[in-house]
Amino acid sequence: MMSDIYYGYSTRLMAQMARAIGKTADGQAYERLFGRIKQAFITKYLSTDDGRVTVKSSLGEASPIEPGADPNQKTEDDSQSALLWVLKLGLYETQAQRRALVGLLADNIGNGAAYKAAHPNSSRVRYAENTLSVGFLGVNVLAPVLTDEGRADLAYKLLHQDELPSWLYSVKNGATTVWERWNSYSQDDGFGPVSMNSFNHYAYGAIMEWMYAYMAGIARDPDSPGFKRFVLQPHIDPTGRITEVAALYESPYGEIRSEWTVEDGGRTLVYDAVVPANSEATLRLPAASADSVHEGRTPLAEAEGVRFLEYADGVYLCRLTSGRYRMTAELR
Repeated sequence: MMSDIYYGYSTRLMAQMARAIGKTADGQAYERLFGRIKQAFITKYLSTDDGRVTVKSSLGEASPIEPGADPNQKTEDDSQSALLWVLKLGLYETQAQRRALVGLLADNIGNGAAYKAAHPNSSRVRYAENTLSVGFLGVNVLAPVLTDEGRADLAYKLLHQDELPSWLYSVKNGATTVWERWNSYSQDDGFGPVSMNSFNHYAYGAIMEWMYAYMAGIARDPDSPGFKRFVLQPHIDPTGRITEVAALYESPYGEIRSEWTVEDGGRTLVYDAVVPANSEATLRLPAASADSVHEGRTPLAEAEGVRFLEYADGVYLCRLTSGRYRMTAELR
C-alpha cells in the first residue's frame, strides 16, 4: 500500500514540478497518470460495503518488518498512516467519503472505550487515549493532515501527550535527542529491541515542521517558492494549554516573525507579524468576525499595507506587504 501511495505522490509532485518549469505537456501527462493511479488505488484499497468506508490496509499477508519482530504482528485496516495519506492525496471519490475517513482517523487516534470495544484485537487497545500509531512514513503528514482537515484539536492533543507512543514519552524518559523508536527506552522496561534502536534518528522530529508552519504559522506558498510570497496561518491551541507562541524564520528576504498570545480567558488573540522587505504574506487569522480584527484602533482592512480578501469559516484572509504588524482579534 505505501509503495502505491508513494507512486501516486511522486507522480503528483512531478506534475507540479513540470508545470513550474513551463513543461505544460509533461505536467498534463503526469496529471493523467495520477488520475489512473488514483482510480486503481480506490479500486484496490477502498471498500464501501454496507455504506461504510474502509481503507483495506491489511490487504495481503504482512511480513515481520525486522529480525526478532513479533511473528503475530498484523497490519490492520484503517491504519492511521493509510488514512492520513488517503486524505492528503484525495484518494477517495466523494466528500461524504472524505468526512467518513476523517471520522475513522479521529476514532483511531481517540482510542476511547467505544473504539477499543469495537476493535478488541487491535494493537491499539494497549495504548492510552489520544495517541499516535505511525512510523517514519506517516509521522510527517500526521499533524498537517489533521489540521488541514479541521482537527487541529487532535494535533494539539497528540503534541501534549506523554504516554507511549508519543513525542513527549521519550522526553519523560530522559531523552535529549530524537529516537528511532517510540519505545527506544523507558525507565520501566529499559531498552527497546536493539536490532533497530538508534538514539539520534531524526525522522520523528518531523513534528517541528508542523510547529513552524501551523502552530506558529510560517508556511510556504506553493505557488511562490523561496518566500517571495509566503503564508502566515497561526493555529491556536483548542485545548487551551498553550497560550503563547513565538517563531522566526530567516528567509532569503530577511527575518519572518510570527507571534501570538491568547488573552482575556481565550477571548482575544494578539498577533504580531514581521514581513521582510520585497516580500508579501497571505494572512489567515482566526477571528469571530471580520469586524473584530484591528491594528490598534483601526480595522485591519483599513490599515496601511493591508489588502482585505475575504472572511469565511472563522478565518480572516488578507495580504500584507512588508512591514511590522500588531493585530488583535476576537475569538469565537
